[in-house]
Amino acid sequence: VKENQEKLIDEMLFTDLITDQEANLAGQKELVYADQGLAINPPVPAYVEYILEEASNIIPLERLLRGGFKIISSLDSDLQDEIICASSTMLKRVYGEDPQMDESCQSSRLLPRYSGHILENDQDMEINLVLLDPRVGKVLGMVETSNRIGSGNMFEPKLPGSLITPFIYLNSFRQGFDPASLVWDIPFPGETISIVDFHPGSDGEDDFLGPVSMRTALVNDYLSPAIQLWDSHGTLQVENTMALFGISIPAENCQNCTYFSGSSRVTLVDISQSYGVFANQGVLRGKSYGTSGLEVHPTALNRIEDAFGAIWIDTTQPVEKTVISEQLTYLVNNVLSDENIRSNTVENDQFLIGRSAGIKVGNVADSSSGWVIGYTPQFVTTVWTGIINEETSLSQTDIQQINSSIWRSITQYAARELPVEEWEIPEGIISLDVCYPSGMLQTEYCPKIVREIFIQGNEPQQTDTLYQAFEINRETGLLASVFTPAGQIVEKVYLAIPPEAHDWADKSSLLTPPAVYDLNRIEGTEDLSISLPKNFAFVHGRVGVIGSIPEEGFVSARLQYGKGMNPTSWLQIGPVILSPADNQRIGNWDTENLEDGLYALQLVVIRDQQQVEKTSLVLSVDNTSPVIKLRSDLDGKRLFYETGKELLFELEFANENEIQRVDFSIGSENHFSRDLPPFVYPWTMSVGEFELRITAVDHANNQSLIRITFEVVED
Repeated sequence: VKENQEKLIDEMLFTDLITDQEANLAGQKELVYADQGLAINPPVPAYVEYILEEASNIIPLERLLRGGFKIISSLDSDLQDEIICASSTMLKRVYGEDPQMDESCQSSRLLPRYSGHILENDQDMEINLVLLDPRVGKVLGMVETSNRIGSGNMFEPKLPGSLITPFIYLNSFRQGFDPASLVWDIPFPGETISIVDFHPGSDGEDDFLGPVSMRTALVNDYLSPAIQLWDSHGTLQVENTMALFGISIPAENCQNCTYFSGSSRVTLVDISQSYGVFANQGVLRGKSYGTSGLEVHPTALNRIEDAFGAIWIDTTQPVEKTVISEQLTYLVNNVLSDENIRSNTVENDQFLIGRSAGIKVGNVADSSSGWVIGYTPQFVTTVWTGIINEETSLSQTDIQQINSSIWRSITQYAARELPVEEWEIPEGIISLDVCYPSGMLQTEYCPKIVREIFIQGNEPQQTDTLYQAFEINRETGLLASVFTPAGQIVEKVYLAIPPEAHDWADKSSLLTPPAVYDLNRIEGTEDLSISLPKNFAFVHGRVGVIGSIPEEGFVSARLQYGKGMNPTSWLQIGPVILSPADNQRIGNWDTENLEDGLYALQLVVIRDQQQVEKTSLVLSVDNTSPVIKLRSDLDGKRLFYETGKELLFELEFANENEIQRVDFSIGSENHFSRDLPPFVYPWTMSVGEFELRITAVDHANNQSLIRITFEVVED
């Protein structure tokens, strides 16, 4: 250093930049050398690393490090100081310390008390935080806090866990679903994931809830519905949506992620930007990257100037890109800011800051890490906490307490002097009372009515079908039928369970409707009866009804029919019957235009003093002829004769039980009939041209005929 000083003084003398006197004074000045220990470079703060990385996209890093530039960042120095001290205070509390409140750190006074597990000093933990202004796409604060010295994990992609569920539900909203739509919180067959993993933050003593709304499932992190939607949408579709929000999707995905197999890791800045789109009502703002200018990322720079005052970078005017519609954005914001739907009241209290905020807790299964992202129209605050040592663990509850506490203190401090802002309701959003949890229009059986929001045109048109009333024989517990005496019929309301939820319903001891009808028919008397058709017979076309109607006290009678085993409405057959009958035709029932299926046929007799007597039976209307299909296609074929060989003509029907008889015939002498499956005919080959005729008759006497011609020739 001394040699360099003397050399420089000589050169300045030679070029007359200084006088001899100035040179002597400079040479005599004592040089003070720094202590050698202070020469060890301290860790570079995370925000410095991020700013230099961003600036190096315009100016080569080696040129930047040579100096001569003035870099003006977007970081708010006051907020940055508060973020650092609040994170440090929280970190000390996790290690059992009780730091004194610093008057200069107001945000630390807003930290709630920590009541979680205390770590030992050799157990490494790290807190990362990003504070973003979504309106201009600028980073206001960034911190990486740890109990160890050295670089941390601030910029490493991290497991997102349940942090990606808003994008999964957003995909559903884009397909016409809404926050009121029904999803099922149920276990999967053979699933080994515990209830605690499916319900992060629970105490393990709760259970699957069955039917819930998308709003309830998203806010409370009920992950069974989210996983079902992830599987139905497909990884690619969800990650394409996330990419639109500015999240960089790596080529190598996490195939073993507990929640969402195939999902990608994310960085704090990326995920903060993506939630900023929600905060900014569907618009992504920031700085354009890449040659196309289509990529928009948040910036930590305001301006870079050189020593001559030339401006190299100026981000005063952000670029913007509309990602999703205001209506879809409002659905997400309305759900994530819903303070009344959270089941975890302790967690909910942490998020009450006196203004609307969209909150998403990111639980990460099988990992000692977790997230909290909360946003208002002015700020996005992202907090991640992780344990560095794999053998060290905090519970998800402890981690979320740390994250939510820091989020609360920083957001409250940052917004302390700002006006309260709400997300405006855009045009095309309507509110409607619907039945919970189906999201359909209310009925008299609906147990709970809620007010929900919809994009106009997607509101429900159908009444609730989740809660259905059934008429039950109160003595047998079976479904009431036309045979059940009126005095034994009671109405009960049941939850309609889809097949995939049957196991859950069984384990939950949920009362489900009986599947069997009460078929205990009380036969009519000899005086009042229907003798033809017979009960449970198959009928088609015009059906003659034969019955007996007693003469004593007779006023009138009528024949009527209704659809199903226990019709709710009846249609009269023919005119009113005005005379008694004794086992004779009492009406003609035309079934030709009816749908195939079960129908009840009823004879109603009115006696003196308006006394009513009935006799009923159930019939299967079948006006559809059976479809005959030969397993081996022989029509028009030429076969080679083999002595003594049998050809097996085998038929198949959609429902063999509906077939009463099948007749086979070849020529005038070969006839064969079968009235039970399998419907096959073994025919011994002979030489010649043949026509095979097959006639099938079902139990309603509908007939079908097919003709197949083939030839048998000698080889």
